[in-house]
Order: sequence, then C-alpha cells, then structure tokens
Amino acid sequence: MTKTIIIGGGISGWSFAYYLTQKKPKSQIVLLEEKPSFGGWLKTIDVGGYSFTKGPKFFARHKSKHLYQLMQDVGLQDDIIYASVAAKKRYVYQNQAMHLFPTSLYQAALSPITKKTIFP
Repeated sequence: MTKTIIIGGGISGWSFAYYLTQKKPKSQIVLLEEKPSFGGWLKTIDVGGYSFTKGPKFFARHKSKHLYQLMQDVGLQDDIIYASVAAKKRYVYQNQAMHLFPTSLYQAALSPITKKTIFP
C-alpha cells in the first residue's frame, strides 16, 4: 500500500487527494492543514443575511472547466451559487471592507483590490 502525505488542505491539496484516490483506491492519504478547517482560501461567510466569498472571488465556468469538472465529480455542482446576470456591479469583501470590482483598466488602477497588481 502506498502512503502519500499532502501538505495543504486548500483546493489544490483537496483535488489532488480526490484524484489520487480515484487513481489508486488502496493508497493511504494523509492531508495536513495548518488551519482549523480545510478549504484554504475557499470560504463563504454570512454577514447580516448576505453571503460573502473569501478567497477566490469567482470563476467563469467556461474558463475553469477542470474546476467545474472536479465540483461535478465530488457532487458539489448543486452547491454552486451563480451570480445574477442582472447584477452589473460586483463587490469584493477584502480587508474588512466592501470594494467595487473594477470593470475597466482605469478603475483597476484606482481600486484597492487591484492597483498593487498594476503598480507594484
């Protein structure tokens, strides 16, 4: 029997452990995580009746086929929360504050969530 230790219980470690069990069902897998819960950056919190995603803010299904396939493989496809197409403005909760997600280069240059990426 093969024993594998995976360091990190985020999406990468979690998906590696899942696919390894599919490939080698008799292997023993130990998934180590430093934080009290698994998921890495993937977290959803509820504040005042609203859900906020911490970590990866969103993903485009058509651009993230492998992630979507993983979600289907483990049975999470019904738990995906799709953004309303009517919602033109998107907000990101970061550093204890809500920020409008930039939709132009100009907004990105001024936004506290992206300006350090453009102007390090």
